Amino acid sequence: MLEHAGIETGLLDAAQAGGVEMRRKAVRTAERDGGGWRLTTTDGEETRCRLLVGADGAKSVVRRAANIELDGETYDEGSVVLHAPRPRWLPEDSSCAVFSQRGLVLLLPTTPSGMCRVVTQVDMAELPRWRSAPPNELRRLLGVRNERLADLDVERRFGSHVYMLSWHHARRYVLSGLALVGDSAHVTHPNGGQGMAMAIHDAAVLAQTTLPALRGSRNGRHELHEGLWEYAARRRLVNGTALARADQMAKFTHGHRAA
Repeated sequence: MLEHAGIETGLLDAAQAGGVEMRRKAVRTAERDGGGWRLTTTDGEETRCRLLVGADGAKSVVRRAANIELDGETYDEGSVVLHAPRPRWLPEDSSCAVFSQRGLVLLLPTTPSGMCRVVTQVDMAELPRWRSAPPNELRRLLGVRNERLADLDVERRFGSHVYMLSWHHARRYVLSGLALVGDSAHVTHPNGGQGMAMAIHDAAVLAQTTLPALRGSRNGRHELHEGLWEYAARRRLVNGTALARADQMAKFTHGHRAA
C-alpha cells in the first residue's frame, strides 16, 4: 500500500538510470507505419518505433488508434481517497473495513509510516460534496458512518482523489508491433487494491517476452510477434480473474448497503 506518487517517482528514477530517453510531451495521434508505428505529439514532432506500448491510461490514445474494443461496466458510485494519521485504535500495519448503510469505508496502511489511506464509497450524487468539503466537514461526514471515524484527522494536504468507479477490459492486448499495459488494458474497482500491481506485472512480463527481439536478433520481427502473443497469453487471463473478483466485492458491498 505504498503511496502512488512514491511508486511513480521510483519507477521514473529506475527508467532514467537504465538509460531511457524521457520526452515530456503528449501523444496526439498514433498510426501504422510499415511494420511499426508513427507517433505525432501535440507540438507536431513525429517519432517512429518498432514496438508501441500503450501505457496511457483508461482513455488510451494508443488503444483507440488500434481500434481495440472494451468490455466493461460503470458503477453508480464513486470512491473518495483521503489520508490521515493512523488512529490509536487501529493496530500498526493493519487494515479495517467499516460497513454502514451509507457505504463502505476502508482504512489501509500506507507511506509514510504512521499514515493510513481512507477510502470511502460514495453515491455519485454525493461526490461533489465530498470533493469540495473542508477537513472539518469531511470528519463530520465520516462520523455519520461510524462515530470512531470522526476522530480521523483527515487533511487534504496529505493528498486526496475522487474516482468515478468502473471496470473495463480490452478484448485484446496486442497487435502487430503494439501492446497495452496497465489502465489502457484494464481498469478495476479499487476495492481489490490490485490496479498498480497489475500494471507493474504487465510491464515486467512484456519486457521478458519482447526484449530478446528488440535487442536485435536476426529474426527480430518474428520473435517480436511471438513475444507479444506470449505476453497476452500470460497476462490477460490473470488480469481477468482479478477484475472479476474486484467486481464481485463491489457488488457485495453495494448490496450490503442496500440491505
